[in-house]
Amino acid sequence: TMPQIPPDNLPVNLLASASRTATVSTPVQTNQAHRGVMLILDVTVASGTGGLIPQIRFHDPITAGTKIVWNIPMPVKATGTYVHIHYPGSNFAQSGAVQYVVSMPLSQLWSVTVTHGDGSPYTYSLSGYLLV
Repeated sequence: TMPQIPPDNLPVNLLASASRTATVSTPVQTNQAHRGVMLILDVTVASGTGGLIPQIRFHDPITAGTKIVWNIPMPVKATGTYVHIHYPGSNFAQSGAVQYVVSMPLSQLWSVTVTHGDGSPYTYSLSGYLLV
């Protein structure tokens, strides 16, 4: 059967604000029928070294293996709000807080890994919206 069309965009809280010094991954997310995701990385304390590299991973439902389908090309090394839009056919302009736009659908099973470039502390949260 076809999945039901979701009625609206759905907020997601992926990583609560905390000081971290090592790479962390969100739990695997199950997407019921949304087409994309808008991720919001809110960095409130930054060491300025190493940096953070968010990566969207798609999960194979049979093997449970993962594939990185997107990561930012430049590490985040400063405080601020960084928005990443992952949506099929997207043509949003990259401006202001919108740093990156990727034209690709969101898989049913996905997660985000925030890779740390070194062991220096960063305080950040990761949230967003599943997009219809």
